[in-house]
Amino acid sequence: MRPSGLIYYEDVITSLFGIPGRAIICFNHSDLEIERTARLKKIGIAEIKVAEILSSQTGNETLECLEKEIKEAIRGVSDYFVIFNDGNEVTVNPHAENRKTARLRDGKCLLFTTNFEKSASELISTYFGKDVIEKIFDCFKNWLDLQPVRHFEEGNIDVYIFICYLAYLALALYKHHLGVTGWAGVEDSLDELGRIRKTTLDFGGESCDKISVLTKEQKGIIEKLGFADALF
Repeated sequence: MRPSGLIYYEDVITSLFGIPGRAIICFNHSDLEIERTARLKKIGIAEIKVAEILSSQTGNETLECLEKEIKEAIRGVSDYFVIFNDGNEVTVNPHAENRKTARLRDGKCLLFTTNFEKSASELISTYFGKDVIEKIFDCFKNWLDLQPVRHFEEGNIDVYIFICYLAYLALALYKHHLGVTGWAGVEDSLDELGRIRKTTLDFGGESCDKISVLTKEQKGIIEKLGFADALF
């Protein structure tokens, strides 16, 4: 496998449903650790819940109720457990095969494309770059408390997407000018600007605008955005 940054890949000419293309098999060790840690944590929590359910039996529950309670406890990771009800007792064991399969899949993904022009590195970068768009979309949606698209009438979806596009464009410009790493840096910078207060003092027929004393961070952000001349 060849490296592309922190991602290793194999580029194979193949076809999918009769359509010629390329299959790029990727392995990302960082994703492996994240996926495996998250899964094992969920499995561990489920195992504790199952143990508590089995140890707290009073003898009054039916096996069906007990089985239902266990299924509820392992929801989300049920593929990694085997529940067996023999009519006398309910037992829960790890599903060894499914857990092994999950371990083998950690950190791996397969990209299929009909693009024969771009290099594998470019395609990988484009694919994993989608994470940026998804994060900024979620960030924007959360800030304005927007409804999911499925709640909109068909005629409003275009407007919704256009607003999201403008938001992404605006925040992308912020990221470019601020030179921050990641979208969290944009959010932190905007939060910092949000702490600036403008006060208008009225004296008879005259008024005077005053801005709160700026912190070093706020001054730096304003200068990077090119607003310094208008404020200072």
